[in-house]
Amino acid sequence: MKKIILFFTICFPIILSAQLTSDDFESYTLGSFDSQWDINNWVGWFNNPSNSTISDEQAHLGTQSVKIGPDHDLVALLGTLDAENYEITYWQYVPSGSGAYTNMQHLYTSAAGYSVLKKVDRLRNKN
Repeated sequence: MKKIILFFTICFPIILSAQLTSDDFESYTLGSFDSQWDINNWVGWFNNPSNSTISDEQAHLGTQSVKIGPDHDLVALLGTLDAENYEITYWQYVPSGSGAYTNMQHLYTSAAGYSVLKKVDRLRNKN
């Protein structure tokens, strides 16, 4: 079984007329992210531990990112976004030989359908 390890450098500049939220992970201490996050912005799936870590192994800008491994779920709480247009930007590092996914939901429940589901497959050998 292949190990899937994700590194996120996430910056959520959600654009309306002003930026609503942003996180570059530079202000956190290396190690477990669960004990450091602001509960208004981040949570593990249904309040379970995310087991994600703040890492300096990969980063898009700066020196730190959040590292999410196999069977780990981290939820960015963006609040109620119900008007106008929004732009969500993030960077996701997926090592060769690995895969990853990201989804956005209308409602934060396990039964809610996805608004967007993005899969990255780097498991196939390309000739």
